[in-house]
Amino acid sequence: MRLLAATLLAGLVAAGLCAGGEDTAGEKDLKPEQAFKEWGDYFVGGVWTTTNARGETEEMRCEWILDKSFIRLTWKIGDVSREEIHGIDPAIGRWTIAGFDSKGRVYRGFGGSEKAGEWSYRVSGQGKDGPMSSKSRDVRRGPDEERYEIDELILGGKKLPPEVQIWKRKK
Repeated sequence: MRLLAATLLAGLVAAGLCAGGEDTAGEKDLKPEQAFKEWGDYFVGGVWTTTNARGETEEMRCEWILDKSFIRLTWKIGDVSREEIHGIDPAIGRWTIAGFDSKGRVYRGFGGSEKAGEWSYRVSGQGKDGPMSSKSRDVRRGPDEERYEIDELILGGKKLPPEVQIWKRKK
């Protein structure tokens, strides 16, 4: 697991992720470390679930890894699985995201927060079926409930409609 996290972080830096910052979340963040820690402390633990607009059950788990330097997020949507590593990239001082899924997609991006209890994400990448990108945000609604707003989602080059999901945690 340490090799995976180190490889993903090294890949972010080597890929020049900071050069693609023209369309990223968290540009106004004054304290990315604080936003990342708040996000992690909220989402880590238990199993988060929802049903999306297509009627598919989604399930997400988050766990701190590598001495609480990174968070590993695992996500299942129907028969598709996704893995992400979140952390603060020391080279650029930003909350970075690196992910991949069982359909062969690989993506990178940024997370951020402009106010407590709200986090935004912007990622982009490529899959076997074409380009993908996402602009979304989470809003805390209570200790075990949050609202996930997908403003833009492109999968395989196809734009999907915006969507709002209510996620609940079971501990």
